[in-house]
Amino acid sequence: MSVDPAPGQPLRWALHSKHPDRFDDYAVIADSSGGRERRELGRLIRQSLPGAPQVTASGAGGLPWVTFAGSGGHLDARERLGISLVDWEPTGARDRSGRPIAATRYFDIPFIGTETAPGYRELYAAVVAVALPASCSLATALPPANLDHLAEDIDGLGFEWVASLAALLLHMPVMITAEEFPALDDRIRCLDAVAALLPRGFRADLVVGTWTPNMDTHQIRLAFADRVKEGQHQVGWQVQPDLSTLSGPAPAYLTQLLRLRQRTSTRGVVDRLWRRSTPLPSGADGATIALRYLHEEDRPYHTMVRYREGSACPGEARTALEETPSALIEPEVRGELLRRLAVEATDADLVLLDRLWCPETVPVLTGLVGDVPTELVERYAVLVERHHESARFWQGIIEAASPDTSPGDRARLARFLAGLPVPVDESGLRGALHANPAFCVDLVAAAVDAGPVCFVPWLRWLTVAGPSPKWLAPFAAACRPDVPLVPGDVVALAEWGQRMVVAVLTVARDAGTIPVVLPGLWPDLARIDPGPVRRAGVAALAGLPTQPARTEALIDLLLAVWEELPAAAGPVDPAEYALAVSNQLAAWLAPPRRRVVVLRLIHGLTNPPPKAEGITRAVALTERLLSEQIYQDLPSALLPAVEAAPETLRLLPALLQQLLLQMSAPLRMRRLLDRLTGAVANGIDEHEVIELWAEGVHLGCRPEDVLWAIHRWPDAAHPAQLFAVVEGLLHRLLATGHQAVVPAVQAAHEAILAGALGDQMATDYRAYLTSVGRPLHLHSTAVNRALVQAGKGRPLVRLWRYRRRRRQ
Repeated sequence: MSVDPAPGQPLRWALHSKHPDRFDDYAVIADSSGGRERRELGRLIRQSLPGAPQVTASGAGGLPWVTFAGSGGHLDARERLGISLVDWEPTGARDRSGRPIAATRYFDIPFIGTETAPGYRELYAAVVAVALPASCSLATALPPANLDHLAEDIDGLGFEWVASLAALLLHMPVMITAEEFPALDDRIRCLDAVAALLPRGFRADLVVGTWTPNMDTHQIRLAFADRVKEGQHQVGWQVQPDLSTLSGPAPAYLTQLLRLRQRTSTRGVVDRLWRRSTPLPSGADGATIALRYLHEEDRPYHTMVRYREGSACPGEARTALEETPSALIEPEVRGELLRRLAVEATDADLVLLDRLWCPETVPVLTGLVGDVPTELVERYAVLVERHHESARFWQGIIEAASPDTSPGDRARLARFLAGLPVPVDESGLRGALHANPAFCVDLVAAAVDAGPVCFVPWLRWLTVAGPSPKWLAPFAAACRPDVPLVPGDVVALAEWGQRMVVAVLTVARDAGTIPVVLPGLWPDLARIDPGPVRRAGVAALAGLPTQPARTEALIDLLLAVWEELPAAAGPVDPAEYALAVSNQLAAWLAPPRRRVVVLRLIHGLTNPPPKAEGITRAVALTERLLSEQIYQDLPSALLPAVEAAPETLRLLPALLQQLLLQMSAPLRMRRLLDRLTGAVANGIDEHEVIELWAEGVHLGCRPEDVLWAIHRWPDAAHPAQLFAVVEGLLHRLLATGHQAVVPAVQAAHEAILAGALGDQMATDYRAYLTSVGRPLHLHSTAVNRALVQAGKGRPLVRLWRYRRRRRQ
């Protein structure tokens, strides 16, 4: 009988044996080519032989042995699928040495690249009864593999066990051992089942056998055996091996097989792999291709894995979703790919996202809102609205910010939600936010950070309709002046942290309700420690227009408590301002801290000078607090500003003036000059001018300042009167024991000569000095020096010549 596997592709066969009663070795003694391909057929047979049979072997190790072997392209550069059947000569023939002859019948067919190709079982059934040598005139068609039977055999043996053997074959040869081996037909079905969980192209280069003694070198990669050699895996019959310790593609291949079967069925897995008929090598390249095949069969999952590993290219998610029906993708995988689609967000991605809209889409978008640009979030919102999922979208964001959510993630979601338009009428969402106070707090903080355009509609939406949490009441008061601020509300707000107290302050600043809100917030604001929160509070108070005196007092005092320097904005009632500061100091600050805060407050109000309004506030505060022992050094804090603006001295209360004058020589000089100016305005005689000038010399007043103070005095327009005043100054300084009379008088002359009373007086006074009669000696010295300083020596020479003439 002969077999015709396919039209135009005759069966090849060969008989590998020896002639009876001879000493020759085993060889091909007959073949279908008439001897032309005998050498090549002999090589293929030797490649498929599992070893030398033992006459005494029985059971699974006894003959017959069946081996299935792909040629790997060795025969005429074409792939062949062969089968070798080793059995004792049915005639009982022996060789010349008396040993029984084991004949090998070998058949091969072209490796058919169609779904009608036979499996191992079909090939065995077709040739098992064929006796060789055979006549080629008889033919029988090879039936295609029955994939249903293969799937049943795989499930009968255990899918995971068979899949593990298939995966191990990608790593190294596998030997199946057992205490009791199954029958020959069962072993063939096992070999066929294992090969069925590999791409069918592997059979073109795969050698498997029902038995091998496993003592000699052979090329079998899968066989039943009772021993295992180095470089082979041992797997017990239907005992699950552990692949977790292996490197390479084997563990991944097993995982993919199990996933593919879970997604489809055993029959579906077999069907997909059977169609992969391109011949594959049994080495590493073939293993890589086999794994790639499985990835292609489970593209969505593999694409998800590649994204997670960071090896995916843009657009892979779109390709996987376009090529695989959505119903065949697990929700987890579909959700992950939709997420990648939404992140990459090309126009084609968003169109596909719109088309594939499913229950996972809204949670996917909800989870992305804090990680993608705002403009992309706006495009998400369009899709959500188109599918009428806005409420669910919001609800997902609120639910995502559960109590178990990390503060960072919760704040991220809040920032996104704060950037969305306020819902028109979503009482359910408002209630959900009220019921999630931690997230609601983050939402309010994010809205406040975004500015009035954002927080005004949000706070109204949260507080206007229906009852709202107690901690939201301060925001309602900050938004609307008609809503009173109750202290208990502030306490409830402060429980959510300093940033919320500052947030109310920011809202009140922009709403113009600082006078209403600040008194209730002040105790909690005063306890805020230095840091970013405090800086936000300072920013909220910076640049405010002038408030009522009590509010200005709270603002200035709060800045001083926060170690900032307040800046007076405009005029307020100083007495009311000082009273408010004093009351808050006594109510909320311990005495040691009060002094430090007040000193900082006065320094900020009065520096950098001149700051008239600040000095007014500081003076009123100093006057009010000066009676307390801890504030005795307040004048010292006020002194630099008054010295820098001495004209304010006359506006101070008498006691404070006296204290500052005692502390400051510059102020005393200024006070004297003011007295002199006033005396000139009220009418003054020469004697009073001399007395006040002499007092000014003792205080260190410059002659220029004294002369400016008397420049409106009528006698200051006459050189002789001026000379008389300076001469009187000389006598007065001598009488009071001044130590530098000549320099002082000389300075007075020099100031006049330098133009302190105008250029004309300087000219007239120079002429008068050079023509004056014999003055007192000391005065003469001062005059001479002044003339030398003013006239570079010439007046002194003329004066000495005048004196010489007088002596002659």
